[in-house]
Amino acid sequence: MRTPHLRRVPPSHRVNEPSVEPPTTPLSVPVPVPATVVRLPAGADRIDLRILRTLQRCGRISYQKLGEEVHLSPTAVFERVKRLEREGFILGYEARLDASKLGSGGTMYIEVRLERACIGAMQRFNDAVRACPDVMECHLVAGDCDYLMKIRVADDHAMDEPLPASIRSLPGVREMRGFGVKTGLKQERALSF
Repeated sequence: MRTPHLRRVPPSHRVNEPSVEPPTTPLSVPVPVPATVVRLPAGADRIDLRILRTLQRCGRISYQKLGEEVHLSPTAVFERVKRLEREGFILGYEARLDASKLGSGGTMYIEVRLERACIGAMQRFNDAVRACPDVMECHLVAGDCDYLMKIRVADDHAMDEPLPASIRSLPGVREMRGFGVKTGLKQERALSF
């Protein structure tokens, strides 16, 4: 069997030719591999994303070390970080604490159904939740319940006790159903981008 004669095309005549590995078997046909499309958020470039990834991993990094990570001078990195803060990409910096050492080792999720899902009732509930120190997170959700809350309790034993009074007294609630967390399988706070 004769092999077909292939003519070399000079690089100057190639148009958007993807780089493709040679076929692994004689019968396979090379298929163009599409380039990975990375959508950059408005107002950010690839260097900004590298800065954000690094700060998310280590918020206490110095501008000197951050500059080394992203191949910029400390002054240029400082200016970019300040711009990212002004534009709302960076909301703040915080320390992760061990809740069990501070007497709040247990976590509960609570489904909340309101008596009426009208604007006034929801606004009263929202205001009360924002003022309640026992609520760590609260989300308006679609589905069987109206809200999903995350609260901290002293420990696993506290999950068998009634909910804290501050939670039970939230206005406009028809029903609450709590779920105690036995063990956390994954607790990733970092965004993936």
